[in-house]
Amino acid sequence: MHWVDWLLVAIPIIVVTLLGLRAQRHVHGVADFLSAGRVAGRYVLSVSSGMAGMGLITLLAFMELYYKTGMTVAFWEMLKLPFIFFISMTGFCTYRFRETRAMTMGQFFEMRYGRRFRLTAAVIQSAAGIINYAIFPAVGARFLVWYMDLPPEFLGAPTAMWVMACFLSFAVMVAMMGGQVTVMVTDCVQGLFSYPMFLALILFFFLRFDWFTDVVPTLWTGGQATVEAGRSFLNPLNSYKLDTFNLFYVFVGIFGMFIGHMTWAGTSGYNCSARNPHESKMGGLLGRWRESFTTFMYVLLAIFAFTFMRNATFNDEGASCVRETVAAHAAAEVMSHRMEERSPPQVVAPYVVTSPDILPPPADFTKEETRSYESIVRQMTPPMALRQMLPVGLVGIFCVLCIFLLVSTDTTYLHSWGTILVQDLVMPLLRRPLSPKVQIWILRSAILLVAVIAFVFSTTFAQFDFIIMFFQVTGALWAGAGAVITLGLYWSRGTRQGAFAALFVGAGIALSGWLLQMTWPTVVYPFLEAQGWAGGVQAFCHSVTEGTHHLLNWSPADFAKDCPVKSTEILFATNIFSLLSYIVVSLFTCKRPFPMDKLLHRGKWAIASDAVETQDPSSQTKHGLYHFFKYRILGIDEAYTKGDKCIAWGAWLWTFVGYFACGFIGVLIWNVFSPWGIFGWGLYSFITIFLGATFLGILFTFWFGWCGIRDLRQLFRDLAARQEDVTDDGHVDALEEPVPRD
Repeated sequence: MHWVDWLLVAIPIIVVTLLGLRAQRHVHGVADFLSAGRVAGRYVLSVSSGMAGMGLITLLAFMELYYKTGMTVAFWEMLKLPFIFFISMTGFCTYRFRETRAMTMGQFFEMRYGRRFRLTAAVIQSAAGIINYAIFPAVGARFLVWYMDLPPEFLGAPTAMWVMACFLSFAVMVAMMGGQVTVMVTDCVQGLFSYPMFLALILFFFLRFDWFTDVVPTLWTGGQATVEAGRSFLNPLNSYKLDTFNLFYVFVGIFGMFIGHMTWAGTSGYNCSARNPHESKMGGLLGRWRESFTTFMYVLLAIFAFTFMRNATFNDEGASCVRETVAAHAAAEVMSHRMEERSPPQVVAPYVVTSPDILPPPADFTKEETRSYESIVRQMTPPMALRQMLPVGLVGIFCVLCIFLLVSTDTTYLHSWGTILVQDLVMPLLRRPLSPKVQIWILRSAILLVAVIAFVFSTTFAQFDFIIMFFQVTGALWAGAGAVITLGLYWSRGTRQGAFAALFVGAGIALSGWLLQMTWPTVVYPFLEAQGWAGGVQAFCHSVTEGTHHLLNWSPADFAKDCPVKSTEILFATNIFSLLSYIVVSLFTCKRPFPMDKLLHRGKWAIASDAVETQDPSSQTKHGLYHFFKYRILGIDEAYTKGDKCIAWGAWLWTFVGYFACGFIGVLIWNVFSPWGIFGWGLYSFITIFLGATFLGILFTFWFGWCGIRDLRQLFRDLAARQEDVTDDGHVDALEEPVPRD
């Protein structure tokens, strides 16, 4: 990279580090370390949790997704908008969880289901979370080594290992310094930097490509000479042959939004950091609005990379060079994991070409090595295409943006999984609470332990699937907790026995599916072939999903290499059967309803510090359709200020009216009577994606920038004035009397 790029990388990192050091001074007790003293405002929560949830691996994952599907999945994902709107407006799950005042999900489990369940859940949750997180450092390090064009080895070891060690060490330092305080402050500052950086990228691409002569024709044909029926990257009504990421993938995502809304604990520190439940609700609402901007950026970055790689116009500008470079790097990385050289080369089946961007691997690659090679090529082609076309200055801006995404996720996940290990495994086993100083040092040790595990796992694990699919199958190990959490917050008849059933059924299905995928080319398929069953199983899989390939497709291009059952299907089965297990077992074992008011600190158990000033005392006595819509649908209650109401109405107009009602339902109806051609879909995508991203980028740069800085200053003032409560350490008995159980 040019020295200007290195300078643009260094300055923001120094600023973030200095602010993290300043934030450390405000950590005085366990509650500060775990939940930032529960004094965070909505904009700090929204910006910092969004930055942590986005992450470099998430950016690469969604670029990989939209590079494969173009605009089509982005269109069908608008089906999620009314559900996102409902969750955001009502504070679904998050409001009630904040009312419990639990610092971790494990503490809530003990309050709701008992200590034995908390310990059992902690084991499964920690295992699933650490396995899921363990590829994050490897994926991030690979990207930075390739993007910065660093040498493959340094001092006799792979450069990626040094990069992993460097950034993991930095993340450990941030997380150990001040826990959730330093994590949240650094994530927020990085998020505030990211908005103008994304805007700079949008401006460059606007000047670099002509939307209607470069982008739209490439998406319409998929970069091929002719348009193949069912495989359009622009017209979602002509995309029924796209597999993996299809309508079934969207439906599973919608179902998971409800049943698994608070399941994943990678950013669990933000669930309990809000000043009160209302701030938590508003932070979630702003966060959902902000997520639409990040989704637009995922789509834009992917389709500009797709245009560069598939449009023949850009072959002379380096597209073919990108293919060759990515293939060479991927092959070298796969071969570096070999335990010994092969001589003579193995005889393998001819390679089945699955994408014009994936050059054939070396002839002696095994099926498992070929899967890993394809995974790396799919993952790295879009970002390396961006690297090829970005000029000096923007190379550095995109690099520091990706470093921010990497560090923000590392700090948040290290803090989350480290605190879960201590709070939900170690603390419940102790007969009496530890002193705050000792507990904080144990928490810091756990954070370091998670980093070491992630480093070791990342150096040995070989990824073979889309990143999104890896997220889904490893997340499915803990997906059984979705019913446990959601129904535990809303259904008083849920029991401990039902919770155990949901957890074990979900983990069992997910683990079986993951092992099937992992061992398919090396164990399962060879066994089927040896028994003479391979052909029959392949025919059975084809017949089961024949006619439904637009939803389910169990006929992969290379049946011997790729498992027919996809991660999305494993996740769906896990969610369904764990939910049924929870409901059925709870109905048979419930002896009396659970006292929800005590759990949620309502009525006589209300806590004064969580109270919100009532802005409209008469809101609950008003009747009529308008007031039903306002209070029940929009979720506007007596705590909403005028500014809060403007945000709620604005989110409804943008999300529900603008994008769902007009941009999705209206467009579908229009195309039923008068189907659009290339110009219609090109104009539609330009307005909804490109102009939408530009508008939100400008809005959030100034709105979230100003309010985020204001909230950060208020956070420092509130932390300085906060009185430490040494009993507020995550012990259930230290917070309240044990809640009666069935």
